[in-house]
Amino acid sequence: MNNVALSKILNVVLVILAVVLIYIGGIKLFYLFMPFFIGLLISKIITPVVNVLHHYLKLPNNISTAMAILTVIGISGYSIYALAMLIFF
Repeated sequence: MNNVALSKILNVVLVILAVVLIYIGGIKLFYLFMPFFIGLLISKIITPVVNVLHHYLKLPNNISTAMAILTVIGISGYSIYALAMLIFF
C-alpha cells in the first residue's frame, strides 16, 4: 500500500472514532447538564408569577418565590399522579 491510501484509511478511521467519542461524550454531558436545564426552565416559568405576586400583592420577593415554587411543585406532582392513575389503573 502506498502512503496516500494509508492516509485516507487513517482519516476515515479517525473520523469514525471522533463521531463515536462525540456521541458517547454527548450522552454523558446530557446527563450532567440536565438538572441545570430543568432549573433554568423552572426559573423561567415562575419569574412572571413572582413578579405579579411581588408588585401587585406587595409580598416580599422571597415569599413570592417560595409560593411560586411550591405551586409549581404541587402542580407537577398532581400531574404526575393523575397521569400515573390513567396509565396504571
